[in-house]
Amino acid sequence: MHRLGIETRADLKEQTLEFLVEHFGKSGPYFYGIARGIDNRQVKADRVRKSVAAEDTSSEDIHSFEAAREGLQPLIEKVWSYCEANEISAKTVTLKVKYADFPDHPEQDGCGTFANDR
Repeated sequence: MHRLGIETRADLKEQTLEFLVEHFGKSGPYFYGIARGIDNRQVKADRVRKSVAAEDTSSEDIHSFEAAREGLQPLIEKVWSYCEANEISAKTVTLKVKYADFPDHPEQDGCGTFANDR
C-alpha cells in the first residue's frame, strides 16, 4: 500500500473498488469495505475469557478504609460468585481506583499461587 501512496484509512477510502481489486486481487473488496466501516465477518465470541471484573461509582468521596471496604464488599462477592460458579481461579487481583479527576491508579497483587480465599 505504501508503494501506491496509501498511508492512512482515508487514503484507502479514496480508492475505487476497481483500483483495489486490480492491485490486491480478491482482498480488494475486503480493503474497500473496511475503509468504509463495513466488515461482514462473523463475530466469534468463543474466545477464552481472560478476566472477570465488577465496578461501581460512589456517589460520595470515600476517605476511610472502612468505607472503602464496605463499598468493595459487594463487588468482591459478585466477582467471587462468578468465579466459583464457572470454576475459575486467578493468580492476580487488580484493584483500580479512579479519583475525581479520573486518573487510573491500578494496584495489583500477584499471589504466586491460585487465589482460593476471599
